[in-house]
Amino acid sequence: MTILGNDKENQTSGIFLDNVSNSLIQNNIISSVQDGLVLAASSENSIKNNTLFSNNLHGIYLINSMNNDLKNNFIIGNKRGLYLDQSNRNTLADNNASGNEKYGIALLDSNTNNLTNNQFYMNKYGLCLTDSHENVIIDNTASDNKESGFLLFLESSYNNVEGNLLIENKNSGMYLASCSNNTLSRNSLSNNNNGISIDVANDNLIINNTFSSNKEYGLFYPHLGSNNTIKDNIFLNNKKGNDNLSSTPIYVILILLTGTGLAYYLKKKSLLKKALIGLSILIAIFLVAIIAWYFPFEANTPANNVEITNFSWHNSSVINETYTQVTLSMDINYRHKEAYCHTFNENSQTDMIPIKLHISLNSYGTATPLTLLSEENINLTYQKPFKYETTLDLKNNVDYNLVAIPIFKEEFDYPFPYGESRWGNLGGIQLIST
Repeated sequence: MTILGNDKENQTSGIFLDNVSNSLIQNNIISSVQDGLVLAASSENSIKNNTLFSNNLHGIYLINSMNNDLKNNFIIGNKRGLYLDQSNRNTLADNNASGNEKYGIALLDSNTNNLTNNQFYMNKYGLCLTDSHENVIIDNTASDNKESGFLLFLESSYNNVEGNLLIENKNSGMYLASCSNNTLSRNSLSNNNNGISIDVANDNLIINNTFSSNKEYGLFYPHLGSNNTIKDNIFLNNKKGNDNLSSTPIYVILILLTGTGLAYYLKKKSLLKKALIGLSILIAIFLVAIIAWYFPFEANTPANNVEITNFSWHNSSVINETYTQVTLSMDINYRHKEAYCHTFNENSQTDMIPIKLHISLNSYGTATPLTLLSEENINLTYQKPFKYETTLDLKNNVDYNLVAIPIFKEEFDYPFPYGESRWGNLGGIQLIST
């Protein structure tokens, strides 16, 4: 069966299984819908030999589904490939998840799944695990992904990653971030930027892996973790060395030289002077650390990406004894790509951003919750004011607080605990008493 959606119709899914068991979904081609194939609260199904391409959200999406068998599927050129959300004990074997915009396969809060002999080529990330545990990841291939072949992220633990081939990934073959107690064994990591990056990851076992011809390090530590066991690995021809801890950093050398010079200087001083000088140095170091902690050299960063200016009310027209219709106009200015609210990458795709403008109000001087009056989709162009108008029906002889909030849907490259996207405020909040 071939299912070709129409983007204008916004078709949500090609095939949707809701609380279904013991079905066979085989030899289908699904394209240009939101989610190609969805399993919700479904189990014991067999998903085989399907092709899912150019879908707007996911090729395959499992939510709260268990004990399904997904084999020999082609999941290619979708926004996201295959997504397991709160789905346990599934088998994913011999699938090709390649050329997807975000990731090939991702697991969120999904445990005891078996991933064997899958291929991940030319995604942003090949395989991503977020808060997922006790999964078995064996004999897969991840190559030429724009970031990392495998990402183990945010509390993912007790996963067994064995016998995988990770080559020519632009960042790292594997990236471990804030995860623990995983076992990485017999993997081959070559021609990546770094073989394995370990970023605040603890208690992991890295054993019997081969690191060869990586462009920087075999093992790279962006930020140190603790209690990782690294043994019986082979390191061959990594350009900068086995790891970035092998050589003494320049700041350590400077500290040692400074300490040596200070010790020589204090050698001739009395004990009291030594104590006072030492105490002064400690206080100075403490103050510098406090300043760096609270003021991280970002004083010039603006608060908001979007600013709302030039409010005006006009065209007031009495509807009846209770209501008056008024027109509200304003300028919405997308002024900053980098702000405390949000940071957009500096590229042409962020020169125009889609937002929702929420206009809400409550009675002036009261603690009543805000009531949403309108929600409108608009596109903002960088450094070009958007002239906005809307018509509101307001009660007569009542003062209001009115709030205009531009919000932006931030999409992540891999799942976070709260999902794959979230709505965030870009600033521009304005209170108006009318």
